[in-house]
Amino acid sequence: MSNTDNDPIASANWWQTAWFTVTVFVGLSAIVAAYMVFRAGNTYQDAVRTEANTKIAGQELRIAELNNETQALKTEAESEKTKRAESDAKIAELTAETAKAKEETAKSNERIARLNVEVETAKADALQAKEGIANAEARSLEASAEVARLNVIVANAEERRAVAEKALLELQEKAKDRHLTLDQRSKLLESLSNKEKGKLTVQCAVSGDPEPCNFAREFASVFIDAGWQVHLVTSGVRDPPPTDRGVNLWVNVKPNTSIKAPPGTGSIISAFESVNIKLDLLSRKSVNEGQIVLFVGFKPQI
Repeated sequence: MSNTDNDPIASANWWQTAWFTVTVFVGLSAIVAAYMVFRAGNTYQDAVRTEANTKIAGQELRIAELNNETQALKTEAESEKTKRAESDAKIAELTAETAKAKEETAKSNERIARLNVEVETAKADALQAKEGIANAEARSLEASAEVARLNVIVANAEERRAVAEKALLELQEKAKDRHLTLDQRSKLLESLSNKEKGKLTVQCAVSGDPEPCNFAREFASVFIDAGWQVHLVTSGVRDPPPTDRGVNLWVNVKPNTSIKAPPGTGSIISAFESVNIKLDLLSRKSVNEGQIVLFVGFKPQI
């Protein structure tokens, strides 16, 4: 018999140790079992998740294919709709053309029928008119003479109309305010810049109509740009002589004297001739010797 059988305390310790060992073993076994179950559960979940993801990917791929097929069907449907619309439009156009052709055909048939009646009537009239051919020919000659006379009258009327229209256009053109065209200004500037320069007074007829002074300002602008010394006067001459209408060049030159035209006079005359602007050279006692005045009067009388 062992010592544990004889010693209750030792026996109790032995049983306590054995029980503890068993308890620890059972606990460890439970932990191992729980871990194995957990691992098995995770593995299963991963497998399920992988399978689900695979199915989802397959469904998404299928959805994408179905979307592509749907889009292709929509595109095809739109194309068919467009073709159908074009076809309907063409049919409508052809229908309209057909209706128009039918209408024209009906009118042509009606015209043909009417002409047939006229032909038959003319034949009958011709048969009846054989006896009066001479009279008919005489009337034809008279009609031809009348037509010739009327043609002469029309020709004369057309000629008079053309003359009247030309006169009206000229009258309308003369009634417009005077202005330098861009071409005239450019040529004046070039001519005045390259010739002898001098001092110039630009003056205008003053009245309720600002047109003469506006035209004078345009000339003054050209002379200034060309390098001339310009003095612009837009007041003072209210009743210029009737002969001073249009554009005039005033100087004080006495015949049979040694007084000559001021410097630049020839340059101005030459420049105005180059742009076909009528410029009258006039001697005025009111102008100082050596002074040049470009006077812009009222528009020439119509």
